[in-house]
Amino acid sequence: MNRTEHPSGPRLKRPLALLAAAAMTAAVALVAMAGTASAKDDNGEDSKKVTICHATEGGHYNQITVSKNAVFSAGHDQHQEHRDIIPPFDYIVQKAQNHFNGLNWDESGRAIYDNACKDPKPPEPTTGTLTLIKKVLDGETWITDPAVIALWTLTASSEGQPSVSGTSPASGTVTAGVAYQLSESPGSIDGYENGSQWSCVVDGGRGESKGDDEDTAPDFMMNGNSVTIKKGKSVTCTITNIKRDAEPQPGHLTLVKKVVDESDNPVDESLTQWTLVAASEGEQLQFASGDTKNVVAGAAYGLSENSVSGYTNGTAWDCAATDDSGFEQRSETSVVLAEGQHVTCTITNIKKKQQTGGDGGGTPPPSDNNPPVDNNPPAENNPPAPQVVTPAPVIEVEGVHAEVPPVSAAKPVVDVAGVSQSGAPSANAHTGQGQSPWMYVLFGVGALLMLGAVRA
Repeated sequence: MNRTEHPSGPRLKRPLALLAAAAMTAAVALVAMAGTASAKDDNGEDSKKVTICHATEGGHYNQITVSKNAVFSAGHDQHQEHRDIIPPFDYIVQKAQNHFNGLNWDESGRAIYDNACKDPKPPEPTTGTLTLIKKVLDGETWITDPAVIALWTLTASSEGQPSVSGTSPASGTVTAGVAYQLSESPGSIDGYENGSQWSCVVDGGRGESKGDDEDTAPDFMMNGNSVTIKKGKSVTCTITNIKRDAEPQPGHLTLVKKVVDESDNPVDESLTQWTLVAASEGEQLQFASGDTKNVVAGAAYGLSENSVSGYTNGTAWDCAATDDSGFEQRSETSVVLAEGQHVTCTITNIKKKQQTGGDGGGTPPPSDNNPPVDNNPPAENNPPAPQVVTPAPVIEVEGVHAEVPPVSAAKPVVDVAGVSQSGAPSANAHTGQGQSPWMYVLFGVGALLMLGAVRA
């Protein structure tokens, strides 16, 4: 007997077939998805992500992990002016594999990345920083004119080491633990006195030999004008120069001699007979007529000259400036000059007239400057004998009366070794002058005897 089919059987087969097919499709899909998931897991769940060092505004980094696509879509490759540190990675775009070379992936960047995006401990420094400063003091005021400060070049040098040199402020890196000699050039400038000692301080105001908590070594040491800086320290050294007061300029004095006669007419004389003098406290200057010499401005100079026979010295000097410098003469015998003034002072002497003497030889008469001259002065211990006039004797012979003329006293008689002789005859013996009066007496007696004989 044939089995009678349920009327609904044919109608249920189709839906069941469809359902079975759908189940199979789903199962295949799940298997495929599982395979895909398995493949991703084999490459790592994080294969679509990357860890980067994210730069902050303070100069530090934060470690973050982002999608590889976010590196580009979120702009990490351009963040903080391209300061993020990103390692190289591969990525897929539209089923095509691509490669990113990384950002800031150099030795320094890798060191920060490997240190969890923290700055690694910096290497121990082997240098320090030295700054050289020039100061100039004018009285109690500091000169700030850059042109004045720039007159000097400051230098810190050490053989075989990098040096620091330049106008103030000069700064540079120096080798730590090495002594640097400090100097300035040129060695001197007119109007300024160079400083002799440099002074140094650690930047921030700390001074020599004050160590930090971790190291008790001094921040720097000085030996004369050399400085040794501790590694990693910054030191400023200063030298101070002083502006000198402006030195006063001298005055310029000219002295002139003039000679006139008693009628005030110029006399052509050699002026080398006179030495003109300008003297102040501690200084005496000698001039020939027309000389010019420097004198101390503001000092009083007395003016004088020597005396020459036959001339009357002047008593008043006539002084006048050679330019419009405001000079005013306040004394006839002294002068005071201001800085830079040029003054000429003149003294006038009078030549005396020469008078003719009684001998007709033109000898000037005696005067204060021309006393009489005695050509035969008496010896100090042999004064001249007084002049004695002997009365003339009267002789009478047989009524003849005769008178012998008066004569001067005879020369003294000198007695030598018992021999009496009269003094030597004078140079005028042939004229009868200076002879003994008895010669005249005898001559008279002889004349009378001859006259008597004639009369007899």
